[in-house]
Amino acid sequence: MLTSHVSRSVAEGVADGGDESGAERSDARTLLTRVAFESLADGLSDDRVASMLRVLGWDGDVPCFAIAGRPAVNAAATMQAVERAVTDLGGESPVCGVRDGVVAAVIRIEAAVRPEVVCTAVSPAFGGDAVANGIDGNGSGTGNGTVADRDDADEAGTQAGARDETANGSNGPLCLGPVRHGVAGAAATLGAALTTLQAAPALTPGSPGDSSGVAGVSGARTARPVRGVTLLRAEDALPERALLGDPDARRELVNVVYGSLAGTNPDDPTMLTVSTFLASGGSLETTARTLNVHPNTVRYRLKRAADSTGWDATDPREAYVLTTAIALGRMHAEH
Repeated sequence: MLTSHVSRSVAEGVADGGDESGAERSDARTLLTRVAFESLADGLSDDRVASMLRVLGWDGDVPCFAIAGRPAVNAAATMQAVERAVTDLGGESPVCGVRDGVVAAVIRIEAAVRPEVVCTAVSPAFGGDAVANGIDGNGSGTGNGTVADRDDADEAGTQAGARDETANGSNGPLCLGPVRHGVAGAAATLGAALTTLQAAPALTPGSPGDSSGVAGVSGARTARPVRGVTLLRAEDALPERALLGDPDARRELVNVVYGSLAGTNPDDPTMLTVSTFLASGGSLETTARTLNVHPNTVRYRLKRAADSTGWDATDPREAYVLTTAIALGRMHAEH
């Protein structure tokens, strides 16, 4: 198989050292990175993918995260900027690639490499005035970069004409996947970052809970501008990601959100109170009458639920998250 052949070729090249030219080893590594990225983007995390990542230096249960967004200039320049930023922070080369015009990367947490730090460093390459921020069509600002090979650069060059449309961050947000571990975690966080970008149009002004004031993304608790580009975390799009079929979002909604509501005590009224409140359209009085309790009791229970789950049923956007989690949790409980 191609993956096995490429893995062996790269591994042998590293071991033999002088038997291959630097260019040949670089080409083999670039090909392996491309195959590894496509495998992870397809949700694969089997032994073959683990073998490829091991050759690339990803060994063991390493913590990692993913970013995804549309390039400010072209894909090659953006991938080069991502690798340069990670390297400057003391990290190893990320697993970068392009999926449907979107540049994404899985990045290990090591040295000074942290999600927020990386997003701040690479944000100019994903939107805004790229040239003003030192990113040109070759990905060279302070350096030339080496992520994309010649084929990538030629293909990505066709996207350069989109620069005018993507100025000032109008190209969409830079999406940040959750921190996960190991090969399965790398596939999960990459999928989360990609589906978060897909979900971004549902979080535009006019969506439920439109109160964030962040340009381009509303109803998100942690979305914020970073050097002219909106940073959107995967947790801000849990319901939308679940609708898109993201298994990581479904697990988060069922295991964490629904699980914390359900609790382990069958006499705990939290789930009943929150679900009744949501079904009533957010009416304290209707909920109190239905449960035959005082409205202040409902308020207290809702506050306790918000403290335990991190999601406030009285907020329209967060109520949507809770409604989705309860629906998914109930369906999951029946199977």
